[in-house]
Amino acid sequence: MNKLTILILTFLMSFNSYSLSVVLTDSDEPVVRMVKTTSYDLVIEGKSGSSVSEPYEVFVAVDPNGSSTTDQNKYFTKSNGDLATISAGTVRFFVDVDVDSDEKKLFVAARDGSDTDFDMVYLSTANFSSDTDSQALDVPMSNLCGSPVDCASDGFSDSSQQVEKDQIYYIGLVDTDTAFETGLNPEADEYKGGVYVRINFSTKLDETVVISLSTVEPGDESVYVTYETSSTTISDRYDTIFISDGTGNAPFHGTSGSESPTILFESETAGVSDSVQIPDLSNGVTYNITVAYRNKYFFATPQSDSLTGQPQEIPPFLKKNACYFISAGFGEDHYVLDYFRSIRDEVLLQNSFGKRFVNFYYTSAPKYAQYIYENKYLAFSVRIFSYISYFAIKHFYYIMALITLILSLLIVKKRGNVVSRKKELQS
Repeated sequence: MNKLTILILTFLMSFNSYSLSVVLTDSDEPVVRMVKTTSYDLVIEGKSGSSVSEPYEVFVAVDPNGSSTTDQNKYFTKSNGDLATISAGTVRFFVDVDVDSDEKKLFVAARDGSDTDFDMVYLSTANFSSDTDSQALDVPMSNLCGSPVDCASDGFSDSSQQVEKDQIYYIGLVDTDTAFETGLNPEADEYKGGVYVRINFSTKLDETVVISLSTVEPGDESVYVTYETSSTTISDRYDTIFISDGTGNAPFHGTSGSESPTILFESETAGVSDSVQIPDLSNGVTYNITVAYRNKYFFATPQSDSLTGQPQEIPPFLKKNACYFISAGFGEDHYVLDYFRSIRDEVLLQNSFGKRFVNFYYTSAPKYAQYIYENKYLAFSVRIFSYISYFAIKHFYYIMALITLILSLLIVKKRGNVVSRKKELQS
């Protein structure tokens, strides 16, 4: 009986030690935000945040001295004034808090240089006596970059340097009467159950990247932009941004730092050299387009040279029928057009390769269909090619059978000639 009691007590004590927990809200797609003049979501990556070896990764851009004329401000793609410094700005975490019956408060601790010891850098003033979801935890940059992290000594307040630094932090729960502590071990029972976050700080820019803008072609409520670069090193490239009313070969906010261009489109999947459709534009409006790469800190490379483009409405007939090239060639509904639509629906869209081909076709064909539709010679060429393709596909087996028959007859004839030749030689 005593052994059973001991076992139950041990289990309850073990359960109690794990009953406290802090996790980032929506752990699959958590949100961490920088709050300064306005606020914006930071790039966050990572795994579970359950250990030092599997932390969430957060990327924070830093301005060395808080001046709007620094290079960092010029290349930063958020609003002027939103770039944090090591003493200004707040990192806002959204966390879910699970507590037991005792009141607790949140703390943030930074690893102090050892493998296991952390020093508290922030203690929340809010107390929690019940479970709370989506709690905003605002941690000032001055706390995150102060002791023991000391960003200043790493050059983050020196505009003559471009530096990077990463730091492991731990977010957990402690009793409400807890004061700032140093040398704590997050894996100890009184702290266990929190979440690890590595914050990457950077003032580093890619100022030497050169992007060439090749073409800007019209589409329906869109333009197709083709660009390339010979640069091979782009630090932490996160996405490609397509900009309206920027300045070619200049920083995002211009050489003076006072420009405010518009980002028309952001693509994480676009290649370093690629052709990309920019959607959701207005037909008949001229756009002055530049392209830049952006890293995870939202620092952009210099913009490409600029080209103008104007979206044009695709005739309703082409848009309705969707088989752009063939529709443009015939200019009206046709049995050949119906046949190729059935090939698309019943064959191509039934397998992964066909789906990729169809997606590629629909992102590239519209910008050329207009030219075919308006040019009678191109339209005639497309019709001839469509008829040939239609006949070849529809009667494929008959054609193959005919070719096989012809080849067989030629082979038989050749063998007959060889036999006849041998007989002539023998005689």
